[in-house]
Amino acid sequence: MLDLWSRAVIGWSMSPRMTAQLACDALQMALWRRKHPEDVIVHTGRSGQYCSADYQTLLKRNNLRGSMSAKGCCYDNDCVERFFYSLKVDCIHGERFASREIMRTTVLIISSVITIAGVATMRAAVSARNNLKTRISLSTVSTFRG
Repeated sequence: MLDLWSRAVIGWSMSPRMTAQLACDALQMALWRRKHPEDVIVHTGRSGQYCSADYQTLLKRNNLRGSMSAKGCCYDNDCVERFFYSLKVDCIHGERFASREIMRTTVLIISSVITIAGVATMRAAVSARNNLKTRISLSTVSTFRG
């Protein structure tokens, strides 16, 4: 989840499949990190996980106002689409991760650096990824050397 005012990633979750529980986990993290604000607009696409009873109940229980994209209109969610494009193409595409945990850590570090701002931030995110790769390589070498 992105906070459009601060341009920060405030909630996220990872899973092999896109499920309602995944969306609920990301929303719960965002709520926790923002100290449970009320009467906030939560804008999403029209995917099934956001239409689910569990997700809608979570919105209502926390006094959040749900907002969804119009059918066939991808432009009102452009900032989130741009974020995921940057994350996938600029930072992760072509990388081979030794484990899901290393991938999760990489995405967490990159997400903490990326904002919706653009190229300068993307350079910082790519730099963070490269620094992480170097640290992982060095720790692997030191593990093998004992």
